[in-house]
Amino acid sequence: MRFTLACLAALASSATAYMINTPMGGDRIYLQAGTTITWAAVESDAPLFDLWLVNMRHFPPYARRIQQGINRDALSYSVQGVSDVPPNTGYQFNFVRHNADENEAKGRPLAQSADFDVTATGLI
Repeated sequence: MRFTLACLAALASSATAYMINTPMGGDRIYLQAGTTITWAAVESDAPLFDLWLVNMRHFPPYARRIQQGINRDALSYSVQGVSDVPPNTGYQFNFVRHNADENEAKGRPLAQSADFDVTATGLI
């Protein structure tokens, strides 16, 4: 019985359909200047999510909450004025359950963008 419940819970959690369209793989982004994230969603997706910037490809892993409580139906969000992000490759935007912690942001996102590069001033 417990196994069945665990399987059903796993299946239910995988039914979300958020799909991040932009940024696209290989994009170079200067976050201080800004970028726009766009996505598609379905009615069964969580109505609110938190946006995290993560980089799990380099040590130490990086995770930073950008915004809380973004409305699923907005379908876009402008990120602007984010400073002190170390320039590097392998960044992603993660959509995470509203009010989740850093561990969940790193390990159990609702959706992930393609990898992109964060650049320093003047390197756009």
